[in-house]
Amino acid sequence: MKLIEWFEHRAAQGPDAVALVRGQDRLTYRELQERANRCAHLLRAAGVTAEVVVGVCGPADLNTSTLLLAILKAGGTYLPLDPTHPDERLRHMLHKAGTHLVVTHNDTQAQRLATLHPNVTTWQQLTTDLHHQPTTAPP
Repeated sequence: MKLIEWFEHRAAQGPDAVALVRGQDRLTYRELQERANRCAHLLRAAGVTAEVVVGVCGPADLNTSTLLLAILKAGGTYLPLDPTHPDERLRHMLHKAGTHLVVTHNDTQAQRLATLHPNVTTWQQLTTDLHHQPTTAPP
């Protein structure tokens, strides 16, 4: 069973159960499913499909967890990026993986990574239109 299949099965079994906790923030399986589906539609619109690599540079928070699940739902794969790595290492990783898009969680990281990759956005920019997207999984 693939991770996405397991998650959707689990979400259907207990949609109101808590799926993620980070500090005081919590998401139920239903909330995580809907957010990830909406984000997956936005990623698809940005060109993320089967086996397309998305670089992710962000903290371990609910938004990053949502993004990782959304990338998988869109059919893509993710490349975790450590902002403490030197530019040359990040450039090499992005190039070697054939990264299509990089998503960061702040403007400072976005500005830095934009010098290393032509297609960089922030979580805020990517999800500006989040609430207008369908809550169902993309085809």
